[in-house]
Amino acid sequence: RGFRSGAGDRGVTDGASRHADAGEFVSVEVPDDAVVDALVDDDPGILQLLQLHLEAVPYAVTVTQSGEEALAEVSRTVFEVAIVDLRLGEEDGIEVMERLQARQPGLVVIIATAHATIESAVAATKRGAFDYVTKPFEAGEFLHRVARAVEAWRLRHEVGE
Repeated sequence: RGFRSGAGDRGVTDGASRHADAGEFVSVEVPDDAVVDALVDDDPGILQLLQLHLEAVPYAVTVTQSGEEALAEVSRTVFEVAIVDLRLGEEDGIEVMERLQARQPGLVVIIATAHATIESAVAATKRGAFDYVTKPFEAGEFLHRVARAVEAWRLRHEVGE
């Protein structure tokens, strides 16, 4: 299965990710220039799986296991997209998102959670999340959401937000 990232006629390359369970390949189109994503999750298994999918596209990925680690990375690297777990141990993922966005205005954040509620989805969106995904998620849908987030970041920066 494939989808368009919204990159239009700008240079795109095909990337592929093998779904870990089904062995299926998911094809996506990504812009030629590098995309840098941050993953923030306290579950090493989830981090590894997401990193494999994203790097196969290929996205450059920085992995952190806490909000503090993510904030340190944001001080060193400009990220286009951050995927932040809603529950990071004792940390609130929405608060981590807000702190990341305060350091990098325009950062596009996807909140991911295995503990989805309508209330948390509304709160995340109202407080600045671009998207909200529930775990477990299918690889193709996840990559599609990341591609949409990347395109949103690029559009924001083209118009100078």
